[in-house]
Amino acid sequence: MQFLRISLLISFITSRSKILLLLNVISVYISFGQSQTIGMNSYYGANPNDNFTYDGTTLGNYSLGWYQTANAAEARISGYDGIKLFTYKQSRLSISKNGLVGIGIENPASFLDIKPNYNNADVLRLSHPTSPDRAGFIIGFGNDYSGSANSAVDLKVEYGDNVYKTLSVNRLNRNMYYIGDGNFGIGTSNPTTLLDIKPSTINADVLRLSHPTSPENAGFVLGFGTDNMGRNDYAVDFKVEYSDNIYKTISIDRQNRNFYYHGDGKVGIGTDNPTAKLHVNGNILASEVTVSTTANNFPDYVFQPDYDLMSLEEVEAYVKANSHLPEVPSAEKVEANGHKLAEMNLLLLKKIEELTLYTIEQEEKIQSQNQLLKTFEERLEKLENSKN
Repeated sequence: MQFLRISLLISFITSRSKILLLLNVISVYISFGQSQTIGMNSYYGANPNDNFTYDGTTLGNYSLGWYQTANAAEARISGYDGIKLFTYKQSRLSISKNGLVGIGIENPASFLDIKPNYNNADVLRLSHPTSPDRAGFIIGFGNDYSGSANSAVDLKVEYGDNVYKTLSVNRLNRNMYYIGDGNFGIGTSNPTTLLDIKPSTINADVLRLSHPTSPENAGFVLGFGTDNMGRNDYAVDFKVEYSDNIYKTISIDRQNRNFYYHGDGKVGIGTDNPTAKLHVNGNILASEVTVSTTANNFPDYVFQPDYDLMSLEEVEAYVKANSHLPEVPSAEKVEANGHKLAEMNLLLLKKIEELTLYTIEQEEKIQSQNQLLKTFEERLEKLENSKN
């Protein structure tokens, strides 16, 4: 029975604080004590004539050899169809002929393919540089939200002998969960909230919600912009995109918290079909409302001498015929169309001013009649006194 035993004579050389491994001689012992020594820049293996040239030296397609380098030497192992390393009768490391490396898997499908041999296993560990007993960073499999094993890919960190799951990706639906108790930062290493996004350019968009059927049209964009004074990053802008055009809709001034609506459309509160710039289907509670108007529209012209004031007889006839004051819309029109606040307030003020003129006119008539009545009373009193 023949056997093959390969022994490596190893020595260490310290150079520039690095340990270089020098394999001086490869000795191969074949069957009954026969030996063969492999020198530098040569190899031993099956079918030695089946070889190739690498870096100016010859290497067999199925071989083990030792080759001189600039600083020391290096071992070269070649397997034409791949290389497998075994422990405890099991294949542990595989390198395919295409250069794909597998750990725990014989046919790797990527440059590095790791397959654990038990459920919910950690498959990659990055040890802490000064405390290797504390992993620092771990990638592995775990349970999903339903408790199904190996259904989630977990990213974990270790600190103070405790392992914390931070990110989990569901393999079934690709949902991603941040499980950490800390803050999540994008563009910042010091997040101060659960999600902290810091752009690297001025007036940048920081959040984009792509349209479900037209991802090239964002749908919704949140970012920074200029305020009404042109200062960069002073406003937070809400924008929408439609047909390759981006429209700024809402801006909030970071300095004074002023809120601006830039859209050409309408704003509805309590309705999804607004018919005005601001359409509120419900109550409005305010401590003060200011309605702007122009001086020409303000009804002080009622007090001008040339104002054509209807007589009370004309007003009476109109009211009897129409059941509402002149110029005031009827109840049917208000119910159907509503009324404009500024227009109605000015109209009511006009009617109050007209009413004031009627009151003044009535007061003048009363004063005149009172004076006339006083005169009649004085004359009557003189007549009675003369009879006595």
